[in-house]
Amino acid sequence: MDNFLKDIRYGLRGLTKRPGFSAIVIITLALGIGASTAIFSTVRPVLLEPLPYPDGGRIVVVTDTGTDGPIDVTFGTFREIVARSRTLQQAAVSRAWLPTLNGSGEAERLDGQSVSANYFRVLGVAPALGRDFLPSDDLPGAAP
Repeated sequence: MDNFLKDIRYGLRGLTKRPGFSAIVIITLALGIGASTAIFSTVRPVLLEPLPYPDGGRIVVVTDTGTDGPIDVTFGTFREIVARSRTLQQAAVSRAWLPTLNGSGEAERLDGQSVSANYFRVLGVAPALGRDFLPSDDLPGAAP
């Protein structure tokens, strides 16, 4: 403990002898700690916390690989995966959908997804409003 206290005293004497260097060191430490805290605060909810669904660690996304990297799975590939899979308990398919909302004001582009009827059951959640999808909703010609 005596050596530790001597080291602290020696360090403080060195910092008081060179105040410019001390200020630069303190500012550098403060910026480093602040940047690390900000980055961790952003990364933690995105990468480290589990998905907000029951058994979120068991949810996977399946993609095809093309020459330019991953590409979305076609509906035919989805049907083939469902028919041949022995490991997936449930499967759902989704694709991007960009509708335009027209009204009394300026038109607005929305982000959405078209999903299969069992989408919410795969995630283990219920819709916040309205009813869940029925298997008949997946049939060709079904009402939107």
